[in-house]
Amino acid sequence: MSLKRQSATHNLTTWLFVALILVAFGLRVYHLDGQSLWRDEALTLGRARQSLSQTFANRNLVQGVSSPDLHPPLYFLMLHGWRILAGESEFALRFPSLAASILTIAMFGAVANRIWGRETGLWAAALALLSPCYLWYAQEARMYALLVLETLILLYTLWPLLQPQSKWGEHIAFGLAALVLVYTHYAGVFVVGFAILAYLVIRLRGRAWWPVLIILAGIGLLAIPLYPNLRELLAASGFIAFHQSAPWTLLQKAANTFSLGSANPMSDPGWRLIPFVLLALAGALTLDIPPQKRRWRVGLVGIGGLIVPLLLFYLASWIQANYSNPRHLIALSPFWFLLMGHGAATLRRHLWPAAVLAGLAISVSGAMALSQTITDPPLVRDDVRGLAAYIETRARAGDAVLWHNAVMMETYAYYASDLPYTALPQYGQQDKAQILGDLEQWAQSFERIWFISYPLPDFFDKNAVPAWLSERLTPVDSSTFPASWTELHLNLYQWPRRLDSLPAEALPADLRQGPYLIRGVEVETATVSEPGIWLSLFWSLEGEQPEEPLAANVRLLDSRSREWTGGGAALIAPPSLDTAPGDLMAQQIWLPLPVGLAPVTYTLELELADAAQSVGAIAVQRPISPPQFKPVARYTGGPELLQAEWVHDEFRAGQWAVGYFVWRTQSPLNQDLSVTVRLVDWLGREVARQLSSLGPPDYPAPNWQPGEPIRSLVAIRLPFRVEGRYGVQVSLSPTDGDPLPLRGLLPGRQWASVGKIHLSDWPLELELPDRVTHRPEQVYLGDSIRLAGYEVRRDENILTVDLYWRCEQELSADYGVFVHVGQPGKAPLAQASSGPANWTRPVKSWREGEIILDSRQIILPPDLETEGLSIMLGMYDLQKPDLRLPLTVDGEAAPDNTFNLGPLTDLDG
Repeated sequence: MSLKRQSATHNLTTWLFVALILVAFGLRVYHLDGQSLWRDEALTLGRARQSLSQTFANRNLVQGVSSPDLHPPLYFLMLHGWRILAGESEFALRFPSLAASILTIAMFGAVANRIWGRETGLWAAALALLSPCYLWYAQEARMYALLVLETLILLYTLWPLLQPQSKWGEHIAFGLAALVLVYTHYAGVFVVGFAILAYLVIRLRGRAWWPVLIILAGIGLLAIPLYPNLRELLAASGFIAFHQSAPWTLLQKAANTFSLGSANPMSDPGWRLIPFVLLALAGALTLDIPPQKRRWRVGLVGIGGLIVPLLLFYLASWIQANYSNPRHLIALSPFWFLLMGHGAATLRRHLWPAAVLAGLAISVSGAMALSQTITDPPLVRDDVRGLAAYIETRARAGDAVLWHNAVMMETYAYYASDLPYTALPQYGQQDKAQILGDLEQWAQSFERIWFISYPLPDFFDKNAVPAWLSERLTPVDSSTFPASWTELHLNLYQWPRRLDSLPAEALPADLRQGPYLIRGVEVETATVSEPGIWLSLFWSLEGEQPEEPLAANVRLLDSRSREWTGGGAALIAPPSLDTAPGDLMAQQIWLPLPVGLAPVTYTLELELADAAQSVGAIAVQRPISPPQFKPVARYTGGPELLQAEWVHDEFRAGQWAVGYFVWRTQSPLNQDLSVTVRLVDWLGREVARQLSSLGPPDYPAPNWQPGEPIRSLVAIRLPFRVEGRYGVQVSLSPTDGDPLPLRGLLPGRQWASVGKIHLSDWPLELELPDRVTHRPEQVYLGDSIRLAGYEVRRDENILTVDLYWRCEQELSADYGVFVHVGQPGKAPLAQASSGPANWTRPVKSWREGEIILDSRQIILPPDLETEGLSIMLGMYDLQKPDLRLPLTVDGEAAPDNTFNLGPLTDLDG
């Protein structure tokens, strides 16, 4: 290759590295503070706040109790200085990890250029850029991103020592790199162990191995401060979630995590991991290495760097069960990516079609995993931030927060509001009687207690504290928050209140269900600026409290009886409360007032099981200071879409997708507008469309005040036979005019993309349930529909008929079903029929071989004489209701094209 061509290639590679680094920075800085701190990050902050002497002691402090930490001090020392300069925001705490991850991309190029070649570094950096694992730890305030960078630095300093001639400065650089690695994470000991073994192999061959003794002695002397912590950890009886794993399992977990991220389940890596493995194997063959590089040395570094630390890690587990999570093996990941990078470079030079196929497969698989980690991470950091915000929104004077897990409380301390909080049992406390005594004394000081019941404390009775609270207090509210290692479960308890009479301010009610009687509800003044209000519900028990208490619900309805918000709580009298039948009790219910709730009067409805009653009205008022939003879409004329939210994360095909949009206008609107919402697939093809009015019925758009957010209801009828994620697009138009163009860089656009929703198809059932006892063999309706089974039951005057249809082949037409009660050949005395509006699944959505459950109820006339009456069914053409679908039984045409399910008298009694 000419010098000019070499220079051009060198410049191109340099610019490609710059591009990779810039893209990596963009991906990693995006939503850096998007998730809550989780437990380990809170412990990180705790150690970073310690003095230097405390940090070197390698101990955590939880509720004043000291315990050994599993990690050496270097990362926490660095963060200690960084937080003084940058503060303690989530962004600031995670930024050092981001910086280490960006330097890692550049370091892949430096290491590969020194050992394998420049092209290997470019491929390795590109693969590292796609790694969800690297992205995840680049956005975590822990030492793992730094550990990867330090491993590459160690490898960079090791290579000169494996050459025939090496300098003392290179030995010192290697020793410092090894020391830094050990001081960052104890797993670094295994990587340093591999490096020492590689050095010994080379030096024993050359009979000049004595410098390693000086390096080992230097590392040993400087690592003396770690000795007390290591001795304590090695002498410990074991740590929770630590166990011994076989080397093959460790390697499989590590490769899966490095390539596809921690979220990808090991049980089903499938084809997605295969291209990564094949590239690594190709790289392990060390093909196309220049002779002067000495191929066996390259192989020693590449393969040995992956396998030897893994085996050392496994051997160490025989001394003490060690880390069970693949993140603790992340120091091995640089060797994995370098092997894959070299495999890609080798295939590109010698078998480029295979390189193209492998590159496409890895790009698709890696990009999918990376995209999911960025946009919809299946792993969620402990959402203590969400929990704290939830409590702060609903908190009242006299509230306190009680944690069941003292370590998790350390995370809450970062987000805590002004409410008092504590943890019981305290960290390391085991005396059950003492803990319950402390709880009783502590709880008496507060009116309500927010109890985070899960995660559970270690080595303590999981039922003791929850049972004490349930015995004495009334549950009011509950919520669950996701987390990467365990969910957070929150319960709100209040001390029970018993009243002599209904307060004068309460709205009276008379809602009965079983032994329950709701006698009234008291409402606070409602404004949109508040996220919600607490209602006081007044109720009594006229008899024994059932084992399954009923839940009371409150709802706000508009003039068309459409629900805009609601809340509820189970009506429970604590066992310790001495009550007599008819005693009046008070219980609180939270009624959320979502952003943009129109400032109109709503009907307040109480609901108890099947009974409901309207008890009054709530006038929602305009907020004094509207919340700040960044618009999702802007339209000419002033309308802006601020928020699009759906009531579920996933919807069933053929049903309704329901959600709420929040709008705002910057200038008065002189007419109502129509909103068109449609779903499109990834090619932009429309699969569903719905038209509705912009404003809610009681507050049309011309009434809107500039700047106020207004919520509107959106519902889209979904087609059948669709599955997957679909884009949501929105347009606005006057009632009799063209759509309004969007404001933005591209003039003339009418559709704004506002997110995605997930549609799931119906489960494909191919077998009848075992409970079905009636299974006729040859009952056909037309040529393609067979009655595979049925069940009939009667409860007083309600007749329930469950029909199980089997679709022999897919149909393009729809049919209705009728079920009659009467005498054959005569007009029915009672019936149930189904057209398109009544079908859960219309006939043309049935799939070949599918079993369809069609359940219907018939209300029988009172005092019906059942003698001589039968239950009959059939199908009819929806276009011509008088035309029945031909019905055959055992190949013979059935009279009137009906099938007799049996006499009604069989169900009497």
